[in-house]
Amino acid sequence: MQEVMEFMDRVVVLRDGKLVGHYDMATDKVTEEDLTKVIIGKKSLGHAHEAESERVGNGEVVVLAVQKLVKSGSYYDISFDLHRGECIGIFGPAGSGKSELIKTIAGLQAYDSGSLLLKGKEAKTREPVYVRLVKGVGYFSGETGNELLHDWTITKNISILNISKVVMKFFRIIRFKAEKKMADRIVRKLRIKAPDVNTFVSTLSGGSKQKVTLGKWLERSPDILLLEDPTIGIDVGSREDIYETILDMKNKGISMILVSDDVKEYSTLCDRIMLVKQGRAQKFISAEQLKEVMEI
Repeated sequence: MQEVMEFMDRVVVLRDGKLVGHYDMATDKVTEEDLTKVIIGKKSLGHAHEAESERVGNGEVVVLAVQKLVKSGSYYDISFDLHRGECIGIFGPAGSGKSELIKTIAGLQAYDSGSLLLKGKEAKTREPVYVRLVKGVGYFSGETGNELLHDWTITKNISILNISKVVMKFFRIIRFKAEKKMADRIVRKLRIKAPDVNTFVSTLSGGSKQKVTLGKWLERSPDILLLEDPTIGIDVGSREDIYETILDMKNKGISMILVSDDVKEYSTLCDRIMLVKQGRAQKFISAEQLKEVMEI
């Protein structure tokens, strides 16, 4: 937003169809945080989370151990531990291997050597994605075209990942009331803007689609949630709602790994950040140290 602000002479802010702000950029001296607060109606989580960014997980419970992981041409000799309730960021330029690494943990790509231990048990290199899902690993990206079934309703997109919660135990019949109740809960929690839960996903805004994607993982509550560009291309208000939900999930003990092209996303969500360059881990830094380096 800062880059955009540099080219604007005046800013008119609308929220829920009402005028909530009108600024002359030459005289009003409006900061990015000021403008964000007016747009979303509250303080940005990007600033509110600063005081928490130094904490590391929930005790010393290791949910993921990556040991000397190698995928030739992508990354080399990567090792780290992820604790319960901790979010680790993997930060580096395009081509650094960060995207390939998170996809490997998700089960979308194989690795050549090394090991992945999920709660002390080995995750094999070529096991299918659904096996990782059963083992408690979820993957949430900003690519809603790949994450959602656009010709299905909000209800069906949420229940497909949580089918065991809405199917009768013995007759294997969907309990439609339970399914609708689950979707209603997610719509309220994430403030998804839709006429009702039977709305087709294809008709939703980009931000609401992203919330539906996150909502199915919120209901699933995996041990580890992998985040790859979770707020790409959506409005400020939807981004803040998604951050709020992700931080709430983290505080409840869900561990996370973030890969993003948005530097501020790391300072908002992460406890520690692993710097990678040309496929190799350089060092770990705190979110505060990243802010100082990047001057954000």
